[in-house]
Amino acid sequence: FKEPELKNLPRLSVRIMALFQHHQRLQMKQIITLTNGRRATIKMRLNELAEAGYLKRYGAGRSTWYALG
Repeated sequence: FKEPELKNLPRLSVRIMALFQHHQRLQMKQIITLTNGRRATIKMRLNELAEAGYLKRYGAGRSTWYALG
């Protein structure tokens, strides 16, 4: 992903995307721990990032994980 593209995203979305510089895949639980964010907000941001094509969602329910799109 390119930095200028991220400028228009909410701060939490930028933080989530930054995590993928060091991790190939992450689950919700890991993202909550690493960002110290609220689950509901992170879930919303992950959905936005997936819909925009930044991230790709794999699996379902508790086994869901995310990777760069």
